[in-house]
Amino acid sequence: MDSLFLLSFLVLALWVGSYVVLIRWVFRDAERRGHDGWRAVALVSMLWPAGLFLWLMIRSDLHLAPKGGGSAWG
Repeated sequence: MDSLFLLSFLVLALWVGSYVVLIRWVFRDAERRGHDGWRAVALVSMLWPAGLFLWLMIRSDLHLAPKGGGSAWG
């Protein structure tokens, strides 16, 4: 019985940990793309797991500027 409890606890801890990491990634991804991070987190949290797929579809493209700033072409 103790091994079943330990296994259940580990599975729950892994699920909660991965959820926290995912929410943190969504927030940072939204902020980096110029969106409100809290709104993206609310979308993903309230509509889980469909909210994650919705966020992946509606997020804008990420265009990184070169290190020195300015145009990528010249």
